[in-house]
Amino acid sequence: ASLDLSSLAHPVCILPWADYIDRLEFSTIWPLGVIALMCVAYNVLKRIVPADSAIADRNKWIYMGMLLGYFVFPTNSTFVFRYFSCIKLDQEGRDPSTMKVLMADMSISCRSDRYKQTSIFVWIMVAIYPIGVPLAALYVLFVHRRQINPK
Repeated sequence: ASLDLSSLAHPVCILPWADYIDRLEFSTIWPLGVIALMCVAYNVLKRIVPADSAIADRNKWIYMGMLLGYFVFPTNSTFVFRYFSCIKLDQEGRDPSTMKVLMADMSISCRSDRYKQTSIFVWIMVAIYPIGVPLAALYVLFVHRRQINPK
């Protein structure tokens, strides 16, 4: 079973020309957009609803953001790391080092400008997903450590 929430709206079905880089960008950006919308909604709602309302409880919003992060964490971490997996292909009559393609999508050359430009984006996503999500969980647990274990 996969927790890949981006499969609910497959970009490949909607946009048949979408390749691995397009899917990578889509599946790593939409959770960040949802979390940004959650932050905006929380800040608006806490001014409108009474302070003792459940919707104004900051911890519930943090919980929902962390839950979303954990749903997309495994899939997006895998997506991000598969970006760095390139293989060299032998072409008849050519130097083998000239043909290097992305293993996840062999239509993408690892020597192309698009691949090189996307690598900046992917390194930012490495900082957000495989590193940032566990660090955010550690931070939340550290902040609430007295509530978790009151000894």
